[in-house]
Amino acid sequence: MIFFGKRKRKRQEELDASFKEVMDEIQRIDDWENPKRLQHYILDSCEQIIAQTKALEKQKAQYRVLNNYLTDIRKIESLNQIQSKRLSEVAKKVSDTAKSREDYAKVTHRLNDEQYILLRENDEFLPGEIRQMQADETYQFNLKKDIRLLEATKSEHEIERENNSRTLSMLRKIAILLLGACASMVLLFTLLQFTMDVDMTLASLLLLLVMVLFVMYLFFKNSHIVRQNRRSINEINKTISLLNVARMKYANVTGAIGYLQRKYHIKTSYELNYLWDAYMEERRIRDKNRQDNEDYKFFYRKLAKQLDDLELNDSDIWLSQSAALISSDEMKKVKENLSERKSKLREQIEENTRVIGQERDEVSRLMREHDYYPPEIVEIIASVDRMCGLNVNYYFR
Repeated sequence: MIFFGKRKRKRQEELDASFKEVMDEIQRIDDWENPKRLQHYILDSCEQIIAQTKALEKQKAQYRVLNNYLTDIRKIESLNQIQSKRLSEVAKKVSDTAKSREDYAKVTHRLNDEQYILLRENDEFLPGEIRQMQADETYQFNLKKDIRLLEATKSEHEIERENNSRTLSMLRKIAILLLGACASMVLLFTLLQFTMDVDMTLASLLLLLVMVLFVMYLFFKNSHIVRQNRRSINEINKTISLLNVARMKYANVTGAIGYLQRKYHIKTSYELNYLWDAYMEERRIRDKNRQDNEDYKFFYRKLAKQLDDLELNDSDIWLSQSAALISSDEMKKVKENLSERKSKLREQIEENTRVIGQERDEVSRLMREHDYYPPEIVEIIASVDRMCGLNVNYYFR
């Protein structure tokens, strides 16, 4: 109250100073006997009075609005316990659903709209597709491992075959060399026997025995290598056949995986499973938001109807002030704020009314002092009085 008293005194001092300046200006004018000069001053004063009155009317309109709000508060506070409880319950529903809608706007979404629509269109098949992709990836991994093993086995057999081929080639060369050596030895023995009359029978028999043993060794070794080659070729053919089947299966399963990768723009079943979890969370959030919107509309209409039934001056304002309908403390704060604004506005209205009256009195004084009553000016003054309502006393509760 002290603060408002100081403000009021300060505003009064400013108005008095302004009025004193006007009076000083009037005293300095030495041509008041000039009717035109006096007429212009009076008309200017009337225009100022009209402008100030319009501003005053706006303040009064604001005052009436604040007064209506306080009247509505008193009407709400006068409700019986059952009515008050029913009103606060509906208002709380409106407040809660409104908060949920605001929270939805703050949620960080893991999916964009395009991803959500794609998953929503395929949510019936997604769980099965995830399981199938996981199984296909495991099968693909096993096939890849089998292909590597088969390729390694094929390489081993091919190496063995190449080694056998080199061994056969080497045995042929050794056989040719030994046959050449044996032929040379036979020729040598023959020359020795016929030229030097040396008996080479025993040596020939030993050479023959060695040749027979070597030929037998070559025969068995060659037969063994040939059998190994055949077995290697069979194993290679079998491995190639298995490789073809494995590669065909690998191509098929890779194609199935690739289809899902392109469809959902992912690389692995882990990513697809992540999208599914994100989709389920996003769907729950969106479903809740849709339900919140429906609940908000329902309880908003219900609250609006209850407020209309109370026949308040302005029921719409309370639709956005649901917190005050829920909590008595919030209602008290609103009431205090409105009362404070009403008090300040009443002071402004009283001060502006006084200033308008002073200006109107000054116009009357000038007209009396200078005996200036032209009919047109009198009519203008009367119109200003009627328009401004200066003949009406203002009382404020």
